[in-house]
Amino acid sequence: MEPGMRAELEGLRARAYGPAADIHRDPVAQRRLAELEAQLRPRPVTFASAPPEPEPEPAVAIEREPVPASGAASELEAADAGAHRDDQRRRAESRSTRLTTRERTGWAAALVLAVVIAVLVSNTFVQRVQADPHGVGATQVTRLAPDTQFELPEFFRGVEGVEGFRTFHGLRPMLIREPNGNGAGAQVCLYVSAEEALEASSDGSVSGTYFPGCGANTFPAVVQFVIVPGMSRELDAAYPEGTAFQFVFDASAGDVVVYVSEPEPTEAAQTDPR
Repeated sequence: MEPGMRAELEGLRARAYGPAADIHRDPVAQRRLAELEAQLRPRPVTFASAPPEPEPEPAVAIEREPVPASGAASELEAADAGAHRDDQRRRAESRSTRLTTRERTGWAAALVLAVVIAVLVSNTFVQRVQADPHGVGATQVTRLAPDTQFELPEFFRGVEGVEGFRTFHGLRPMLIREPNGNGAGAQVCLYVSAEEALEASSDGSVSGTYFPGCGANTFPAVVQFVIVPGMSRELDAAYPEGTAFQFVFDASAGDVVVYVSEPEPTEAAQTDPR
């Protein structure tokens, strides 16, 4: 990718995934980001089919005319020389056949490698959470990485395995891996709450609203809700009332993906002459 296009991609990624993300209000920028990121995706490797192995030439019988007895010694020498040449020719043909076998083996190994690479690349892209997978008009606005400075709030004191992620406009996602009741491994649950409410929480209670959502087998943990005034001052300033959010835990990447679906304009707003 050219330096200019890479710089453009970095700028769009900052608008999409940075702390002050605003690309959700710019459909043109969203399409351009998708185009540039598509150029970075690896393409499947293809190989030409192996060339057909040449058929061996049929053996040619060599007939020798009888020679007089007086030239027996010379005939024996000529016969030895002819046999030596025939032996060299057979050895050359054998080496050619072995070389062709090696080439055929190399082509087969290359094709197997191409299949393995294609499967690995396919699994990588399938496992990652896709933007708006159901085509409902949601927009991926950011990915939240684990927060290394996360401090466990009082509300979760005594709970093991709590992982906090970076905040999104005052909302804090937290992940908890809890044992399944049937003993079949751990259940992954995602919790989203206002950071203000967590900071003011006490042992066993939290002041405010928090939203839970747990995964099941291969289904990821998902939390989705519609914001109401007062949930978070930062969120109120960034999005209008009625905006819907979806937080999805992407296990393959180890981060939380945030989607937003802004409310449809009301009939009064559509007919407002202003």
